[in-house]
Amino acid sequence: MTGMKFAAAAALLTAVCFAEPALAQKSKDTLRFAFQRETKALDSIQDAGIHTAFTQPAVFDTLMAYNEKTQSFEPSLAKSWTRVSPTVTEFELRDDVKWHDGQPFTADDVVYTINWVSDENSKIRFRTNWEWLQGAEKVGPHKVRVISKRPTPFDFVTLGQNTPIMPKHLHEPYANKIDFAPKSVGTGPYRLAVQDLNKEVLLERNEDYKHGGNWKTAGKVKRIQISLVPDYGTQVSHMLAGNYDMLHSMPWPEAAGFEGRPGYRVEAYPSYSYVYLMFDATGRSGVKPIQNPKVREALMAAINVQDIYKIIGGDTKLAMPEHICWKVQGGCDYTKLAPAFDADRAKKLLAEAGYPNGFELEVYSADGLFRGVNEAVTGMFRKIGVTATSRAITRTALERQAREGKIPLFATIWSGGGVPDVYQTMGFFFDGGEPATYIGHPELKDLAEKSSGEMDPAKRKDLVRQVMDGLMADYTLRALVPNPNIYVLTPDVQITQTGMIAGAILPWGIAWK
Repeated sequence: MTGMKFAAAAALLTAVCFAEPALAQKSKDTLRFAFQRETKALDSIQDAGIHTAFTQPAVFDTLMAYNEKTQSFEPSLAKSWTRVSPTVTEFELRDDVKWHDGQPFTADDVVYTINWVSDENSKIRFRTNWEWLQGAEKVGPHKVRVISKRPTPFDFVTLGQNTPIMPKHLHEPYANKIDFAPKSVGTGPYRLAVQDLNKEVLLERNEDYKHGGNWKTAGKVKRIQISLVPDYGTQVSHMLAGNYDMLHSMPWPEAAGFEGRPGYRVEAYPSYSYVYLMFDATGRSGVKPIQNPKVREALMAAINVQDIYKIIGGDTKLAMPEHICWKVQGGCDYTKLAPAFDADRAKKLLAEAGYPNGFELEVYSADGLFRGVNEAVTGMFRKIGVTATSRAITRTALERQAREGKIPLFATIWSGGGVPDVYQTMGFFFDGGEPATYIGHPELKDLAEKSSGEMDPAKRKDLVRQVMDGLMADYTLRALVPNPNIYVLTPDVQITQTGMIAGAILPWGIAWK
């Protein structure tokens, strides 16, 4: 944020109206921050987004918890599990867990939840996340069997991260499940105290939470108060006024104004999310030069990713993505990397490809923060002789025109699937997302599809490696820079544990100093 913009945000203080006095502070053990968008539900089944990436694990538990440090699953509501066959897994459940309303957690809750999300008639926006599930059945009071339609190597990822278990006695009666949201009851480390969709979410620590293990621990802060403030500038104003203890998942331009300012610090953490560059290698857009792999290699070699990262991450330091999946994600592997930055080599490659004087090229992106990224990329292309022009359009227009093959080259963002596994990325780039129509390698698509059903980890990695190396063999697309999770913190607050989902800070990973 420029000094002028930061001063303007501070000036907003005189215009900010508070519904009630902001009395919460460290002495009252209440941590305060804001979400930018309305909270329709606390779980990602009903309302997937940055906000529910925080509230879901706070209020609810899953069968197992994913430990990102060890890249393995640990017990949560399930004490243990056994694969009976490639399509059947039995879970031994805890018998000492209670819902926030005091009712005991049982196998009935798990069976109900699994059968709800797997029911094709359930009104769930992203029901494809569970379409591989056949359902669940009760084996005993605290034992269930989860059955899949086919071998699914990412079943634990879905069950352990994306499937919060719901209380059957409270959730089932609602015809419209979204109506459960204001009265959400879970088993997690925080219980819902107040939820007003137009105002705030107030979470209070569940003092009975004992089953989380060493990865998902009990809450360290007694209360977490989350306001709804759609405008980042207004959030900055609240922070300056002392009404917030933290700014959550901020764009760099807004966070930058706090860097070096007494009483605040800026911290950035990695996520699975990254910015990538997609080439029209198939020629649908009619731009002939970029159909040449040597030209695409030249354009990649012209890019200085460290300079691009400064636009969205400033002086913070994070590892650059080497490919379109991260090796910390299950199933991800590769050996071929994008060309290193070398402008002289890029010019030489253009000459070898028959374009010593360059050519004209339009590079597209969605408007907003990534417009700056796009402008930086086109500037780097111009330095090697390519007459590049930046075109920033709406996200909707970008997706539509990309699917129609009208865009020769575009820079945009991918969440990495938001899960510790490669399967979402394989689906996005080869089947569901706008890049799928640009890659043009049916043999790689076949390999990607096979990887989604291969249960042997080594064989699955080999399939994914062939896909990743195949994409880089002819320079079809490349990851550019990570999309950081940026927080502004007051001196009293520290982050002790973070997740890799874009924008996600773990509710039990916030503490007072």
